[in-house]
Amino acid sequence: MKGLTAGDRRLLDQGIQTLIEVVAAPDSYLGETGSCRYVLGSALIQRSRIRGQRGDLDQGIAHLEAVIRDRRTGPLDGVYPILLVDLAQAHRLKGDPRAVDTGLRALRERLADVLLQIGAERGLAMSKAARDDTLETVHWALADGWPEAAIEALELGRAMVLHSATAADALPALLRDQGHHALAEEWQTHLSTETATRPWETAAVELGPEGRIRTPGLMIPGDLRHRVLAAVEDTSLAALLTPPGPAEIAQTLRDANRHALVYLLPRSEFGPGRALTVLANGTVTTTVLPQLDAGRNSPVDRYQRAQNELVNGVSGAELRWRQALTDLCDWAGEAAMTTILEEIGEDEPSIVLVPGGTLGIVPWHAARVPGGIAGAVSGDARYLSGGAAGVVSGDETRVPGGIAGAVSGDAGYLLGGAAGVVSGDETRVPDGIAGAVSGDAGRLSGGAAGVVSGDGAGVPGGSAGAVSEDGGHLSVGMPILSRDSACLAGRASVPHMGRDAAPKPIGEISANVGWVYACQRATISYVASARQFVAAAVRPVLPPRQAPVLISSPDLAWAMWECARLFEREYPGAVRLGKWLRSRDVPAATAEAVLGAIAGGYSVVHFAGHARSSVISADSALEVADGEKVPVQRVLGRGGGVGGGLVVLSACMSDLSDGDHDEALTLATAFLATGARGVVGSRWAIDDDIRTAVFMVIFHRFLGEREPSVALVRAQRWMLDPGRRVPDDLAQELDEVIGELDFADPAIWAAFTHQGVS
Repeated sequence: MKGLTAGDRRLLDQGIQTLIEVVAAPDSYLGETGSCRYVLGSALIQRSRIRGQRGDLDQGIAHLEAVIRDRRTGPLDGVYPILLVDLAQAHRLKGDPRAVDTGLRALRERLADVLLQIGAERGLAMSKAARDDTLETVHWALADGWPEAAIEALELGRAMVLHSATAADALPALLRDQGHHALAEEWQTHLSTETATRPWETAAVELGPEGRIRTPGLMIPGDLRHRVLAAVEDTSLAALLTPPGPAEIAQTLRDANRHALVYLLPRSEFGPGRALTVLANGTVTTTVLPQLDAGRNSPVDRYQRAQNELVNGVSGAELRWRQALTDLCDWAGEAAMTTILEEIGEDEPSIVLVPGGTLGIVPWHAARVPGGIAGAVSGDARYLSGGAAGVVSGDETRVPGGIAGAVSGDAGYLLGGAAGVVSGDETRVPDGIAGAVSGDAGRLSGGAAGVVSGDGAGVPGGSAGAVSEDGGHLSVGMPILSRDSACLAGRASVPHMGRDAAPKPIGEISANVGWVYACQRATISYVASARQFVAAAVRPVLPPRQAPVLISSPDLAWAMWECARLFEREYPGAVRLGKWLRSRDVPAATAEAVLGAIAGGYSVVHFAGHARSSVISADSALEVADGEKVPVQRVLGRGGGVGGGLVVLSACMSDLSDGDHDEALTLATAFLATGARGVVGSRWAIDDDIRTAVFMVIFHRFLGEREPSVALVRAQRWMLDPGRRVPDDLAQELDEVIGELDFADPAIWAAFTHQGVS
């Protein structure tokens, strides 16, 4: 071993010769023939790397294969997955196609170890050790043209913490349910010993040949490991070892009215960034995304550092975070989302994203992508949705109202000034449109004149100068892209908002202009894995008003207002917990009361309060009454219940953990693991803000008509729509303040994500 670690060739040769003699001796020589053969095989493979000798490689592979054939319980059991990884790498070095199969086998063994672990912390430590092995196997499979194997590897890797932590606490009960009472007692006795020593902290950790950290599995005595796995062979726990394949994923996509499930893989030492897509028709595609890099000083890295500063209260952090968020959204479109939307090719696709690694912190639904203008210029109808696509394709059946006349040239189809555009009768066209047709910027009013002339002086408020820089990226009230700072008014301009009895439907064409956010062109949901998506899809769908639960925080004024409006307007029969405006007889939101509410049978659980993320994601928690917390571990401990419908976490960072983003073990995904069909959570800290409260009320109004993922995107588009109409009841109550607010601020609406199905 010293020769291996020190790179001393003479010591390496001496050690190999000694091991050859030990392995050739009778088994009783040390009682460790298997261990010695494993070390010998690894040493021979490493020497073949150094000297390029094919004979050493072949002999090393033969020794490792012999150990696997003669596998016995005992000292090697805990490192068996590592042995398989070494064998897979040796096969790859030799060019043997068995490398991928062996890599998958190693991942299954790792997952089996995690299934037997002692809670989320242990699984987290073990899955970290398997990350590189997962990515390596994925890229081998893709290089070999075997995307199905790549999906299996991803699913095994991503499932390790989330699903295994859900099942770990329930393992003794599961054994008893299967009639294995004595085995359950034996297992619990062993767990108590392991828990006392915290083995994942004290177990030997070694470096592989490429310097990777390796952590052995549980050192379970005798054949206990095998007997436990055999006892649960026909249960849902064992099903985790066989992830869903493309056919099952595609069927679930069709059943859930989704167009595609997309794995996003950041660039790594094993290969470039990629999108691995399963379409609803069963087709699997892979796309290289060269800019999908989350490494040091990337937009993802800069955003993560800015977010950490914001959370830690560093001076000036909010401005840096906002700029980092803007940069991240621009990068997300350029690096991935524009390409993904083009390749899916639907007018308004519904996409399920499975981001890998630190890509999990990116708000992909807020990626900046080409909208309607890009489609009109390029003639590519794929950039356009609804009627706009019909304009390009000439399909009048897809074009509402006056736009059909624009396609057919029949002014009779057009209303008002638009008819004048087709007929050439400028008397029927309002000033701005007439100027646009004639090219006479002098006839345009306000900002439109600046758009045509390129003169920022003609553009009001924050829009000034934006056209001369990059008008495509301009968002209402965000002057940061202006070249001509002298034209800026010094504050965000707020669009006029009319009033109506209900939110007006989102206009697809007006939303898709220039550069837009991805949520204006697509409905985007997230999941931790395809297994989680498939599991959520089979759960019962409950109408939102059937069994709602509303939980209000005692110290957040707008959160209390939000819950009060939801109770009065949307869910008058809801079970209520927490502190409420004008209500003193509502039970306190204790940890047990909250856990009881999520145990099953709910249609909607809306939690408006505090949440905290943790470096150890299992410690992320909801904060409830009297300083109590509901951590992920306790939520996961309630797994296996009958579940319910939708969980809405209108709380800070409820869909983010401070670390370990690849496991996606957040509050949002934990609730999904316990039986919810869908969860809405937030990717960053949200202040107690009137805009968040209004956003949530609007979301729940859409929820009465749409499934949750669509309701969320409709609410986000409502926030972005300059012509949004505020419902009368809200407008009357908030008349003095609502007109002064920037609802289009992505720091508000882009925080919220949808996990799961509905």
